[in-house]
Amino acid sequence: MKTTNRELKFHARVLLSGKTGFLVLTTLLITFFDFGLDYIVDAAILPTGGLFNQILYYGCGLLCNMVYYILFAGLMHIYLNICRGRQVKISDLFCVFSDRPEQIAIYSILQYILSMVLSISMQWSLSGILYAKEALLPFIIVPILLSVVNLWIQLCLTPVLFLYCDDPSKTAVQLVRESWSLMRGSKGKLFFLEFSFIGLMILGMLSLGIGFLFVRPYLFLSQALFYLNLRDRKDSQAE
Repeated sequence: MKTTNRELKFHARVLLSGKTGFLVLTTLLITFFDFGLDYIVDAAILPTGGLFNQILYYGCGLLCNMVYYILFAGLMHIYLNICRGRQVKISDLFCVFSDRPEQIAIYSILQYILSMVLSISMQWSLSGILYAKEALLPFIIVPILLSVVNLWIQLCLTPVLFLYCDDPSKTAVQLVRESWSLMRGSKGKLFFLEFSFIGLMILGMLSLGIGFLFVRPYLFLSQALFYLNLRDRKDSQAE
C-alpha cells in the first residue's frame, strides 16, 4: 500500500515527539565532527604550493569524508531504529566503526568524486563567465546539466546507508546496485518529499544555521520512513 509524502511527514512528526532533544544532540555532534575535520584540513594544509601539497590536501579531504560517512551511517542507523520502535543511544552514532566500515569508506569515495566533479565544473563555469568575452552559453549550461545529473544520482543513492544498516555484510557495489534498483520509479516521489522541506531549510539559513539542528532530524526521519515504506512495497510486489 502506497503512503503519501504528507502521511510520511506526519508519522515523522509523531516519532519526533519526545526525541527531539536527543536527535538535535546527534545532529550537533555529527555537524561538529564534519566542520571540525574540514577546519583541521584547511588550517593545516593549503591546496597550493606544489603537487605534493595538493595531493596531501585532497587525500586528507578524502579521509575526512570517509570518517564523516561512517558517522553518518551510524546516524541513519539511529533513525531506522527509531522508526522501528527500538531503543537508541548516543553511542549508536559510532556503531559502524566496529561493523565493516570499509564498505561505507568505499562508498564515500564515490561521493567525494561526484562532489569534486561538481565543484570543479562550478569553478570552471564561474571563471568562464567572468573572463570569457563570448560563447558564454557552455559555461552556463554545463554546470546546470551536471547539477541535474548529480541530483538524479543522489536520489538513486539515497537508500545506500539504510541498506547498509539493514545488512552490513553487503559490499559497496551491492549496496549501490540494490539502491539503484530500489529507487526505480520512486525518484520523483523522493524528490518532492525532500523539496517540501525547502521552506524549513530557508528558515534554517535565516537562523544562522541553528534551525538546521531541528530541520535535519525531521528530514532524516522522513527519509527513513520513505525507505522502509518503499522496501515493504517492493517486497510485497516480489511476493
